[in-house]
Amino acid sequence: MISPKTANFVRKCMDGIPARDRLGEYPFEEEELEEKARECSLTEDDTERDWRRLFNLRDTNGDDEEYVLDDEAIVSEWVEALDNRGWFQSVSSPERCNDEEPYNSKWRVDVKSEGRGKLSFYIYLDGESLNGDSPDLMEGAVLFWLIEPTGGDNIDHVYPWYKTIYDGFWETLREELLSCQELRHFDISDMESPAVQGNKEGVQDMIRFFIREHNASVEEDPEGLTNVQRSDDEIEIGQLHFAGEIDQSTHFVICECDQTPSESLHTHLIQNGTVKPVSNSDTAFSIAEDARGKIKEYNDLSENPENSKALAAVFGSLGTVVISPWIIEVAFNSSAGLIREVTAWVGLFAAAVLFIGTILIILPMYRLQRYDWESKRGGKLSKLNPL
Repeated sequence: MISPKTANFVRKCMDGIPARDRLGEYPFEEEELEEKARECSLTEDDTERDWRRLFNLRDTNGDDEEYVLDDEAIVSEWVEALDNRGWFQSVSSPERCNDEEPYNSKWRVDVKSEGRGKLSFYIYLDGESLNGDSPDLMEGAVLFWLIEPTGGDNIDHVYPWYKTIYDGFWETLREELLSCQELRHFDISDMESPAVQGNKEGVQDMIRFFIREHNASVEEDPEGLTNVQRSDDEIEIGQLHFAGEIDQSTHFVICECDQTPSESLHTHLIQNGTVKPVSNSDTAFSIAEDARGKIKEYNDLSENPENSKALAAVFGSLGTVVISPWIIEVAFNSSAGLIREVTAWVGLFAAAVLFIGTILIILPMYRLQRYDWESKRGGKLSKLNPL
């Protein structure tokens, strides 16, 4: 198994290889390699001192011995170290990719991760081949380089092989996978939203309503569905609330699992045992959009009570201002015609202000208290689900 110290030694060897050269063809002399080993503190007593296991001796027809890096030995020890990290449920043996070109330019290793499902790691042996490919994190294809390509660390979602040797790599990769695979879930609501905080059961009933509205059936025990069970390595099916069955091979599941960038009530689409973007199904996407829109409508209404307090304060101040002339008239027993006329107009204005204020304050509160989760957006109000 390759250690951090040996990885540093191999990295120093690879740093001098141009991106266009192939890993197994660039020659090293023994004296040069011994010097690099000393620089990396690989002493005579070090158990990792045998750097020769990672090289092949090349025939030079009687000249000084030359060594070339053995990509199979390096990748095998890299995989062993990766498996030892404990990040993955399983790590396959490396397989050389059968490229169409005469030179096999990469190896493939499949890993099974908790939450992200199956991932394929491709380890490129030269920088030129890598420059012609691109990662596809959406499909779980992750690229690594042994020889630094043009652009090096500036290539998005492409990693140096030695990064996996260090702590924290999987956390970093997992966050990038979550970011790139966001479309594999659809956020319906933040868990801190007024709708979920105040009426979680109502929200779930609303989603059931929309599932039925779109001619799908509600399955209350999604863990028992074969299609859902097959996706167990991608999502935590123990955290599913219920599902909408669009057909036997397509299910729209509602959950709160932690396989998303933020805590949310969200959905996944499972097709043929694999988690797919929700947009893959028009029905699933429509249900999710309707549900999110309904929650936004409720959240907008819930903000009105707070606004109503401010409105009440404003109308209270206006009331004081407009009623003041009446108080003055009573206090001074004034009978002047001008004051009587002013107070009459002020009274009418006060009545109009109070009427409008009552509507602005009371109506949103009434709609919130009578909010009907089981209706289309903007639908009728109901007393069935008071908060």
